[in-house]
Amino acid sequence: MKLPVLSVLVAVFTTFAAQAVFAADTASAYYEKARQYSQQAQWRAAELELRNSLQQNPAYLPARLMLGQVLLKAGNWSSAEKELQLALDGGAAVEPLIYG
Repeated sequence: MKLPVLSVLVAVFTTFAAQAVFAADTASAYYEKARQYSQQAQWRAAELELRNSLQQNPAYLPARLMLGQVLLKAGNWSSAEKELQLALDGGAAVEPLIYG
């Protein structure tokens, strides 16, 4: 009797693990698409891709930071401030990195 319960638990765990990996891949895919739009100064399209990325993974810091930057470039100051504060709260560095 324990074997079927164990099988169900393993199947459920495997499904959730696969969904988490897929969500991470999807979040980074949306982020990469947003980078392309940002390089072309297509701010609204970049914003939408970044919001999709964060919908998949709200803790995805690169998307949160870029969303703040894109909103700044688009002139949406209050939303940019909110997103950048969330990035700081999520662990973004306050000091910029300088490469030598």
